[in-house]
Amino acid sequence: MIFYRDKLDRACEFVNALRGNGADGDHEEQVLARAFGAEMEQMYVGSPEVAEVLLHAEHVLTFRNHIASELSGEAEKNLRFLLGPEKLWQPSRRDSGPADGLPDFSGEDWKGKIHKIQEYAAGLPSSFFIVLIGNMVTEEALPNYKTALDKIAATGNLSGADTTPWAEWSCGWTAEEDRHGTVLRDYLSYTGKADMVEVDKSVASLLRKGFNLRIGLDPYKLFIYTSFQERATKISHQNTGKVAEKYGDPVLSKICAAISGDESRHETFYKNMMRAIFENDPEGGMLAFERLLCSQVVMPAELMEDGEPELYKHFSLVAQKERVYTTSDYVSIIEHLIGYWDITNRSVAGAAARAQEFICSLPERYSRTLVPRMERLLSKFAKRKYAWLYGEMV
Repeated sequence: MIFYRDKLDRACEFVNALRGNGADGDHEEQVLARAFGAEMEQMYVGSPEVAEVLLHAEHVLTFRNHIASELSGEAEKNLRFLLGPEKLWQPSRRDSGPADGLPDFSGEDWKGKIHKIQEYAAGLPSSFFIVLIGNMVTEEALPNYKTALDKIAATGNLSGADTTPWAEWSCGWTAEEDRHGTVLRDYLSYTGKADMVEVDKSVASLLRKGFNLRIGLDPYKLFIYTSFQERATKISHQNTGKVAEKYGDPVLSKICAAISGDESRHETFYKNMMRAIFENDPEGGMLAFERLLCSQVVMPAELMEDGEPELYKHFSLVAQKERVYTTSDYVSIIEHLIGYWDITNRSVAGAAARAQEFICSLPERYSRTLVPRMERLLSKFAKRKYAWLYGEMV
């Protein structure tokens, strides 16, 4: 991405001045937070004060987008974490690969395979099916996530068919992710346990609602968010596969292992890009990481619904109960990212140093507070009706 030199110079001057303010001065995340508040209140015109807030935020984002845009070589190097179409497993390929337990209607044994899937599924508890369906609905909302990925100035795909490494990643990532919802949907359809009309309604509803990552147009927070979320998704699918194996379903176990493998490659791309940000702008990276953790990481399916109240809240508790994705997993992801990005040893000062201290204290603090709090919530777990399972109480 090319920035006009005078605009970039002003942005650099502004950010450097912020960083020279000392302990009592504003830092760039405070500037962005004020601008985000002004935008949320739709105070775009008529106020010189608001205009100044938005201009200051534009300086910060110009600076960060410039840093990110300079990393296109790093992005190109990390395109190795994408696989070409010929190397990818495909949901429709039933003679080999992770979907080989699903029926091939051009073959002779498709009835037997469906019978086997239903036999395996009969041994899975309904609570586990709720988690599996929720994961599938989340995967099917892929257009929401690509939209979020493409709108960041430095890393986006503004024409829809850009030739930059960023655009190549965005399109390749989408092609790989697209298979996940497809294969899970196929599996669920053959089990006969899920009301797929109600499941499809939830997918349509989630897509219509869109998705707000709550990161504004900040490339730093985009890389932090995607690093966190890809790892969380990997863990969730990995654990789903383990639970399926425990209950004796090798078909679902194999599918989940393949999805988890994809998520692992995607996670590494985003983590490597954010590590490069830390190496080029440790102060800005540290402040962005702290801000995202303070506001907590938004889950992609938070607006999921099925006609009953508080679906996502209950779904999250069921996932905790089945040990598919837990508060302990959330804490472990923070710990992992602290280590991967070498947060403890980064040389930063002022507000960034305070952010560093806060980040490094979080895993221990959350282990003491969040994990026990979740266990108390689980002890009060109350069932609700799920349209996904024909109105069954889970």
